[in-house]
Amino acid sequence: MVWIPGGGFMRGGASDALYDGSAMARQGIVFVSINYRIGVDGFMHFDDAAPNRGLQDQLAALRWVQEHIGLFGGDPRRVTVAGVSAGAGAITHLMGLSSSDHLLERVILQSPSMQSHSLEDAQRIRHALAGVLCVAPTRQALAAVPLASLTRALASFMGNEDLKKQWGLRPRNYFPVRPVIDGLLIEMEPLPAIEKRLNTGGAKRKVLLGSNAEEMRFYLVPNGEIDRIDEARVRTFAEDIGWSAQTLAQTLDGYLAESSQMSLGDALSRIQTDYFYGKPTLALEKLLHQANCPTFLYRFEWQSPLYGGRLGAAHAMEIPFVLGNTHSSRAQEFIGALAPGALAHDMHTRWARFVRGDAMPDWADAGQRLRVFKKVKEIGTTEYESPLMRRGP
Repeated sequence: MVWIPGGGFMRGGASDALYDGSAMARQGIVFVSINYRIGVDGFMHFDDAAPNRGLQDQLAALRWVQEHIGLFGGDPRRVTVAGVSAGAGAITHLMGLSSSDHLLERVILQSPSMQSHSLEDAQRIRHALAGVLCVAPTRQALAAVPLASLTRALASFMGNEDLKKQWGLRPRNYFPVRPVIDGLLIEMEPLPAIEKRLNTGGAKRKVLLGSNAEEMRFYLVPNGEIDRIDEARVRTFAEDIGWSAQTLAQTLDGYLAESSQMSLGDALSRIQTDYFYGKPTLALEKLLHQANCPTFLYRFEWQSPLYGGRLGAAHAMEIPFVLGNTHSSRAQEFIGALAPGALAHDMHTRWARFVRGDAMPDWADAGQRLRVFKKVKEIGTTEYESPLMRRGP
């Protein structure tokens, strides 16, 4: 099992205690976790540098596994590549490459962050970062910036809508760096790339994939941002992803019908959860299923008690359950000290069985906190403004 860490393509690493693979090793699995270049070093596009260097690092690591894992008791013909968030999103980009066919037998995608940047997006963020740092938008100038200053400046764009607007960045580009459709390594976004590969003789792998019910609360609750969301921010995001005013109003009314306590922050969290994680995951599952790839689809709904229960079934909450780390102090920073043992055992066991290639238990009978993704309702087009907009935050 090769674990590719997440972190928005700009932070994180294999040494994070959250990714401890000891419990997987106790299941008879050879667990390998890798690092790859992130941020400017890994994913910022320059005309005079190799593209998508972070993805190329991952390919190099997978080639190393093929050549050497036998020395550690592993079987190079039975490699499962797994990741969460950016790690899972990176894997979806690799799945569309012919060069990855022999590198992985099966795949685990947890909340895959599947967006790509166009060359135009990549140029815009490079110029924005250079502008904030008051240097030229070149590889040499950015390389001369002290690392701490460089990483702080890059991170300042994440979720900062005012700063993004100032530099012409799009609201839907939540993270400043991502894999780039460079025309050399990556020719298209993951879904069409995977479809093309499957239609031209690519490997039909077994895939376990899913997302969490309240992903974006991870980014909006701990810093209190969820309580500062206003109408303009909701409208701007909806417009950027192509929603009409009618679609937005109908969606918000549907939320209000479910809970009269819904705020604009809660609503934006749900919209972004669906846009960034829910719908792409479901679309990929549909594509794989139609191509006769064995797929196992989950939806994680257990809610963290932290932040007065407001954190909920947020992004990354499933990781300790999957890796068997719910007891660790690092995991408890996400899930608290009272995670249900039965759910943790069930998820860890299922993931381990998938990696080993054992027969899987009934996937539709995993309880109410881990279940099959439910399709989103069709949205109407009635013209009116939602009461949630009129009510305000």
